[in-house]
Amino acid sequence: MQRQEILRQRMRAGGGARVVIEHGGGAHRIGRWSASGDRYFVELEPGETMPPGLARLRLDLPSGVHHFQAWVHPAPGRRYQVLPHQSVDIEDRRQGIRLLVDLPGALGRAEAALDTPVRVRDLSANGVGFQCAADLPVGDRHFLRVEGEAGTRLGILAGTIVRVVPAEAARRYGFQLERTAEGRERMYACMAQIRRRAALPARPPAEGAAPA
Repeated sequence: MQRQEILRQRMRAGGGARVVIEHGGGAHRIGRWSASGDRYFVELEPGETMPPGLARLRLDLPSGVHHFQAWVHPAPGRRYQVLPHQSVDIEDRRQGIRLLVDLPGALGRAEAALDTPVRVRDLSANGVGFQCAADLPVGDRHFLRVEGEAGTRLGILAGTIVRVVPAEAARRYGFQLERTAEGRERMYACMAQIRRRAALPARPPAEGAAPA
């Protein structure tokens, strides 16, 4: 079994473990760890709060002490969602957590000419996966805009085509982002918001509303 999968199993099984969070230039907070599948949370002690952002975590598990950096974002209750960004997604060997989505977008060689429609299929701090009918060579630099609220948060993304998976209708592309600390923080905030909303129960349509 791969080392990263072993670590994920330990983190999934570590409910109730003590967590020390270093946030904001040395401020420490204490919490308790919990997991729901591959979604991780910390519940702070009563009266403790913390702004969203990058933090350094120490997770005390029976199997050992785990140190890692993560984006920590408020969740319902006293919980904070934890998105580690130093773990490795074994399936495609990309660094960081990959979030599956289905969002419209547009691609172009210039920020002012995003004229190629795409369908965004996954997001991570390091890259984006999308489908597109166009033939895009590996190594080409492009600009990508995700439509809707996610795109408003992310802004226009610059990156390079690094992988192509042929398909009959729409090829699947791997798009490696030009990494900046600010860009990673925006991406983690966007991913956390999408995951929170996906966990909410569906709301019934308003009375008299047309069916979707």
